[in-house]
Amino acid sequence: MEEDPETGEKKFAQLCRGWFVGTGEGKAYLAGKIHTGEARANAELRKDLCQLRWEQLLKIGLDAPGKTSESCLKEPKGADWKVALGEWVKSHSGATNRWLGENLHMGHPQNVSKQIRAYNRTPAGHYCHADQLSSIRLHTLTPFSDLR
Repeated sequence: MEEDPETGEKKFAQLCRGWFVGTGEGKAYLAGKIHTGEARANAELRKDLCQLRWEQLLKIGLDAPGKTSESCLKEPKGADWKVALGEWVKSHSGATNRWLGENLHMGHPQNVSKQIRAYNRTPAGHYCHADQLSSIRLHTLTPFSDLR
């Protein structure tokens, strides 16, 4: 019996999801090779890798003040710890305001930008979580080691 072309395309799309098929360790290994220049990647893959790095930093940054992804949903958009974490992730990875707004639940990208600018103009010590974030030693973190 012949298959409907639309059904075949849907199945093919499901099979082709993502850029890596395999274990988390394998994904982390390949991402590390791309990061160090030992392997090559196209623009789409590089974008995916950047987002994976942003997720990795967000996870590490949430642990510092003892927050969770649920905290991001429950607490105000402009909570001090969110702004400090957003600035920290952005400064260590170049994460976009859109991504930060979506993942920290901080609202519109322009709002994120405004809050981070205000954070950068504020005297040290105002944001209580900034010290916790600045004490994280990222040089001990291997690229994409947390993708599992």
